[in-house]
Amino acid sequence: MNINLHIEHLILDGIPVDKVDKPKVSAAIKSELSHLLSNNKSSAELLPRKSTHSMRGGNISVKPNHNPITLGYKIAGAVYQGVKK
Repeated sequence: MNINLHIEHLILDGIPVDKVDKPKVSAAIKSELSHLLSNNKSSAELLPRKSTHSMRGGNISVKPNHNPITLGYKIAGAVYQGVKK
């Protein structure tokens, strides 16, 4: 089974990410989403869907001076929750 997920824009409302940390956050999101989508396949959850203009993911909590990789994993989990809806 192939899964194609294209995210054109990801809006992180209220989460400050330093310019230098953006590539780390992005890489962590991609890595964790790949992991979640490939290891948690449930045919009922991942039925083929039409494209959608927007999707609301789950909520996350972020501590000040957050680790960019941990932040990326949390964001991936929130996106995954939105995909499963």
